[in-house]
Amino acid sequence: MANGTISYQELLEHCAQKQSLALKQLYELEAPHFLALGQSLLQRNSDAEELVRETLVLIWRNASAYDPSLGSARAWMYSILRFRAQQKRQKNAALSPLTKAKSQFYIPATASPELLQFQHLGDATKHMIALAYLYGFNYAEIAKECHESIQQTKNSLQEGLLRLTHLFTGWHNHSDQSLILLGEYCLGLLDNAETASPAHQLLQTDSTATQDLLLWEDVFSHLALCLPKLTPPAYVLSRIYQDLHLPLSEALAQGTPKANPAPEPTATVSSTTPSASLLEILHTEKTAPTDHSLPPDPPNYGKQSTPEPVIKPPKKEPIRAVLDSPPASFSAQTQAELIEAAYDTPPKKERKIKLGWWIGGGVLTALCAFAIWAFMPKAPIVQLVQMSPQAGAVLQAPGLSTTPGWILSVDPEGHVLLTPQVRTEIATGQSVQLWTQHPNDTQIRSLGVINPNQPVTLPAELIGPVESGQIFEMTLEASQGASSPTGAILFIGRVVKFGEFAPLLEQSDV
Repeated sequence: MANGTISYQELLEHCAQKQSLALKQLYELEAPHFLALGQSLLQRNSDAEELVRETLVLIWRNASAYDPSLGSARAWMYSILRFRAQQKRQKNAALSPLTKAKSQFYIPATASPELLQFQHLGDATKHMIALAYLYGFNYAEIAKECHESIQQTKNSLQEGLLRLTHLFTGWHNHSDQSLILLGEYCLGLLDNAETASPAHQLLQTDSTATQDLLLWEDVFSHLALCLPKLTPPAYVLSRIYQDLHLPLSEALAQGTPKANPAPEPTATVSSTTPSASLLEILHTEKTAPTDHSLPPDPPNYGKQSTPEPVIKPPKKEPIRAVLDSPPASFSAQTQAELIEAAYDTPPKKERKIKLGWWIGGGVLTALCAFAIWAFMPKAPIVQLVQMSPQAGAVLQAPGLSTTPGWILSVDPEGHVLLTPQVRTEIATGQSVQLWTQHPNDTQIRSLGVINPNQPVTLPAELIGPVESGQIFEMTLEASQGASSPTGAILFIGRVVKFGEFAPLLEQSDV
């Protein structure tokens, strides 16, 4: 490879041919971005690292299934990562969106032209799209975060998606409604079977819908570049090679060509809408032009031109001594960690010397810790405030007073959480609608159609103040809902206040 330029599509083709150096190049290109996106979706470093490992393993094993006619190879890889992340979030109840840490969404002026197109959206709309793609928020969670109603959030986000269909070209479906539906589906906003059903039907009946869905993934995947890149620990690559039964020596091979991905056919930026400020940013941030007139030389994945070093065993030295010179594509620390995982352990004499150092260091550390603890001041009294729910209700089916159907709780900030205790089966064409009525009101208010088998979160901005004696009920209605309750009451209950909470004083030992 003369100039080090290679496309993602070529790398996938080489992976399909089981050329492991292509996998290493993909890892170097995308693993830092995969890890950053995985951490924002799954919160924990360990889960994000596992996600990166599983994604690269799936890409290697399914590279032959990639069809270039469907769209961008890079978008195809990101769709695998986000699908696996969604599966992990559904299995792990601890990944509650209400506790996710969020950072401010920021697009740098040096961003790519594709990413700069998002500057044409309003700040609120950009923030909503980022919450959905980068953090996995649904409509209710976005509404709570942005202090808007769910319907206002839907309207703003759908307007933003429509705007993006005009800022990017290459769409196959000319229906705005269909493209918006696919955009919502790609963002994961159609999070139950009922809302996702139209998208599934479109993907089954329209041969171009899959291409547009992958085009949406390509558009949104540029948002991952706004997250700070995270360098995966070396053992992530080690585990990938072990899972695929590939020799780790190939990951440490000298002279590995460093991939510089060439542009591939993706969603292109429309040339009709850039603003004057955007053109100025693009003009000032241009770099020196590159000569693309000559095609890049194909990568060499064959045998190395130099033979492998011959290792003589009589002295029983560790095999890793042969690889003292670190490859250019890895740091010294990464090389050391990978070699430690791949090769023999040092001789016993060396182990005994290292063990003595470890014991001496451990004793010294323990003495220092004891000295610090002996002279440190007593910890101050910490005031702990009890953050229990302020109110709640048990929603029961009429006539079944001993069986709770739903548990309703109101947190100190006024958000309402409803959790199902039983499974509710409904027929096709029917839906469950949630209603509420204040004690002194004569009118009952609809809170929308819900999934009867999943928890429901009602932001305080949507539900308003919850009063003692307020009624919550669920009725069986037609699939599109009703303006007033007409069907059978499935569950009903009244809110009860739990009282005021006094601060608790406890002595802390920390």
